[in-house]
Amino acid sequence: PDAFVDLKISPDGKHLAASVPLEDRSLLVMLDSTNMTRVGALGFKEGVFLNEYEWANNNQIVYSVASRQDKLSAPVAVDALNLVNLDGSGSKQLLPMVEFEAFPITLIDALRDDDENILVRYGLAGVAELSLEKDRKRVVKGGSNLDTPKYIADNAGDIRFVLGHFGQQRLPRLDLRVGELRLVELVIGVLIAGPGR
Repeated sequence: PDAFVDLKISPDGKHLAASVPLEDRSLLVMLDSTNMTRVGALGFKEGVFLNEYEWANNNQIVYSVASRQDKLSAPVAVDALNLVNLDGSGSKQLLPMVEFEAFPITLIDALRDDDENILVRYGLAGVAELSLEKDRKRVVKGGSNLDTPKYIADNAGDIRFVLGHFGQQRLPRLDLRVGELRLVELVIGVLIAGPGR
């Protein structure tokens, strides 16, 4: 295979990771950025495709997969996060689903200055710091009353924006936050509340 998609560089710039789509599955390939030689790879079984991935640190990648029931169906994301080493070894699921009460778990941020933890959304709206090695989580201040919120964190791992829907009309809303203080609330692109208003 020679078609790389979704190429991402490691935090130290020494390696690249790329998804390689095949007809019935996909691969995650890790490359040396200086000479583009392969240093690791992770293959999935038939019907399993790489969904999303992100460098957790210089030596590990957090990823999720999507699975397809048959050749005619579209892949559906599996609500779990996994971890693999740079050389393709040690692939494992981060915390069993039962730890998150069988709710989805998705990556919010890889925490640039923290090689041991990632920030995740779990359940319907919870936020937790998840250890990559110790199979434990620490619930972080946050969360939202929006439906299926998408959290956006700054470089320190603090939640700054929450994007989601609210109300029976499922109106889109964006919250700007500093700590627990909501500074700005946007609904359908119209500023309806904010400091000094």
